[in-house]
Amino acid sequence: MTSNKAFNKKWRAGQALVEFALVFLLLFAVIVGAIEFGHLITVYAATITASKEAARYGDAVGPGVNDTDVPRYQDCEGIVDAALRIGRLANMTAEDVSITYDHGPGTSVFATCPASSVALGDRIIVSVTGHYQPLLPLFPAVNLTFHASAARTILRDIPLD
Repeated sequence: MTSNKAFNKKWRAGQALVEFALVFLLLFAVIVGAIEFGHLITVYAATITASKEAARYGDAVGPGVNDTDVPRYQDCEGIVDAALRIGRLANMTAEDVSITYDHGPGTSVFATCPASSVALGDRIIVSVTGHYQPLLPLFPAVNLTFHASAARTILRDIPLD
């Protein structure tokens, strides 16, 4: 009788170990999936925010970052730096930032940064590219690219009467 109880306890311990291994693998997959999905959303949001932040910097009135007489819409380095402050979360580099100008919605691009002839009502358009690469190399072929573009009207030479 005692040998049967000892066998029963060992069998239950082995069963618990197998069940734990199965549940652990499922739990690990769910946790890794949640982390990767969060990383994907972070890269997506950083790409969109980087384009908006750079366009906001370029349409502001006043001198550029270097305190020179160069207006902000011509301060290409400052615009790129504004995009990269947030875009680094999306593996963004300076080559991933494009700065162009147009005369308003529905018009074609007339210049790239630095633009020398910008008039009241022209827009700065900042396009950026973010790159998603998985944190864990379980699926190394999964590399996504996100594109975002933001346009803002440049405010210059507005009389404040």
